[in-house]
Amino acid sequence: MRADGFECKQCGRCCKVLGLEYDLVVTEQDVRRWRREGRRDILAWVGQAVFVGGYEFPVDPRTGDEVEGACPFLRKVPGRPLYLCGIHDTKPGDCVRFPACREDAAAIDCAGYG
Repeated sequence: MRADGFECKQCGRCCKVLGLEYDLVVTEQDVRRWRREGRRDILAWVGQAVFVGGYEFPVDPRTGDEVEGACPFLRKVPGRPLYLCGIHDTKPGDCVRFPACREDAAAIDCAGYG
């Protein structure tokens, strides 16, 4: 549980609303870390457009279009109503910090604040 009382319920809501509710931006620090780690699988989804604070993510490597809907790294737990992050140990900083507040959680019907 985070200091602000948030506890992830693994509902996957935050990872299902990319481009619909929230635009995810990865930082140069995220990109450098993935390069050091040899994570070409993740780097393939980093957009070329530079925004304030970083790069658009995820961007479909086949089309160059922003992904709208579920993150390509979201994984459903078989037979259970739970979801896991396929890149949890090295996920973008924006993902680590989301939701930043109760209002962000409420906007996507996240139950992490109880």
